[in-house]
Amino acid sequence: MARNIEDLDILWLGYDGVHPAHRNFADSIGAEVVNLTIDSDPGWSNAWRYVENGIKQGHYDYVICNEGPSLRSGAPMKFYSWLKPGESNTKVIRYLANANYYFITQGDGARPYFNRFVANFVDGGIANSKFTEKNGKKFIDGPIRTAIPPIRQELYDKLPKNGHNCGSRKILSVGNNSWYKGKDLLVEAFQIVKEDYPEAELILVGSETKEWSDKDNVKALGRVKDVAPYYDKADVYVQSSRGDGFGVVVPEAMRSGIPTVVTETTGASEIVRDLDDNLIRDVDPKDIAQGIKYYFELSEKRKKQLSETARDLSEPFSPENRKSQFREESEELVEELEK
Repeated sequence: MARNIEDLDILWLGYDGVHPAHRNFADSIGAEVVNLTIDSDPGWSNAWRYVENGIKQGHYDYVICNEGPSLRSGAPMKFYSWLKPGESNTKVIRYLANANYYFITQGDGARPYFNRFVANFVDGGIANSKFTEKNGKKFIDGPIRTAIPPIRQELYDKLPKNGHNCGSRKILSVGNNSWYKGKDLLVEAFQIVKEDYPEAELILVGSETKEWSDKDNVKALGRVKDVAPYYDKADVYVQSSRGDGFGVVVPEAMRSGIPTVVTETTGASEIVRDLDDNLIRDVDPKDIAQGIKYYFELSEKRKKQLSETARDLSEPFSPENRKSQFREESEELVEELEK
């Protein structure tokens, strides 16, 4: 007999900190949240620790695994449930929040064979974008549903008060300096843009971005307490990721009325497509530069239209709205897995 989601014992198994949005999602389905701090190295020295971490969680009907390390502990929970007669078999759901599976298909993923092997024990998935859903389907045989993450409530309420600094030629990018975020691609693209727009300025906000502060017209500010004022300064926002599960900074920028240029391997490109297809670019500095220049060359009237549309497109990204969507998608996923 199929069970409803409210009748299930569900565990959200996180790793190295659980994002507030994910806690919000877990709350929407009544899931208990546990954060693992085990070393992420999947070598034999840690193998038993993963198994032990999984078994000690006890029995759950479903375990949602947020990252690879949590999946390595979630899979043993499934095996252990088979040894306990009278209890339901634990089902494993992978929460697809990053571009790991995409990088594996490109030959850039860490430990591809191990990740492929572990994916065999996943019953289904919840993706945070169509991009992660598409790549997840290459590894996970079961059903995958999509639930897009929210803008933090504080920013959701605050950002609409910002004004779009149209015509300022200020380019903003928010996020850390990890390789997959592609800040190096953006800095290279910016050098190309400056050939035609020498007055342009690039503002980088995020941890470890200060390494770019020696470049002309680049303001690399590092981590800041409040990002909202920087959205208020920008003419255009750029997300130059080599691969990004979603990139909630994109709807944040749009909430401020800032048109956004994104790479095609950024999950949030699906909402930018409704803004202007020409703002979606290849993972290539020259093409990213072309996207920025395309925007700069638009008429003021068209820029203002894009700004208004961007605000409209950001409207559904409230935490409450996204929480409801996650609940609905989870219910449909469980319904499929319970058949």
